[in-house]
Amino acid sequence: MVRSFIPRAFPSAMINTPTSTPPRYDFFSPEVVSDSLPLLNRLRSEDPVHFSPQLGGWLLTRYADVMSALKDPRFVQASGTGRMDALPEEARQQIRPLRDSIRLWMGNDSTEDHLRFQRILKKYFTPSTIEALRPRIQELTHELIDAAQARGRAEVVSELAYPLPANVIAEMLGVPTKDRELLQHWSRDILSIFRASTLEKLLQSQKSVMEMTDYMRPIVAEHRLTPRKDLISVFV
Repeated sequence: MVRSFIPRAFPSAMINTPTSTPPRYDFFSPEVVSDSLPLLNRLRSEDPVHFSPQLGGWLLTRYADVMSALKDPRFVQASGTGRMDALPEEARQQIRPLRDSIRLWMGNDSTEDHLRFQRILKKYFTPSTIEALRPRIQELTHELIDAAQARGRAEVVSELAYPLPANVIAEMLGVPTKDRELLQHWSRDILSIFRASTLEKLLQSQKSVMEMTDYMRPIVAEHRLTPRKDLISVFV
């Protein structure tokens, strides 16, 4: 379905016809898995609407095309488990708990469930709620900057841009301060699900997903008994 209307959705784009020849762009090479930016920049220049046999679909690398696709009702949400389903049967059985979990995530559920999630989230993410978060986010930012100042140096991505939103999310989920690093550890493992990952890395992702699920159960149970003005209580 997607192949049939891509040319009409992106009339000015250079379109490569899908072929069975070896890929000119190897998305699974160790270099690209480690740092995909050079390849994406090359694609944007050479073939901005690219069909990848490796990925089994089209890859868009220009802002205007991405926005056009996101706003086009003819596009539907793809399954987040496609690459897992293509693995050998033995491997699929090993990661079945992970696959079953992913199917429940907001980005992979049905349209009806997705809209239901959106309605719930809108009850929490109001202008007043966001504004109320500002002082605490400022405190968290100061903590990270003060720590960097004490060290005399800072790596902005790993020591500020990554931990700041992670810490904010942890607070929104009711995770105690002492366990923030644990949540960040799980999050790093879970990122492998969205990359060209080996079975070994997917099994590690599965372990972290299961650990995080077990960790959150008592927090959810506590919020069910004693509701608060936070995100977990809204979902409960």
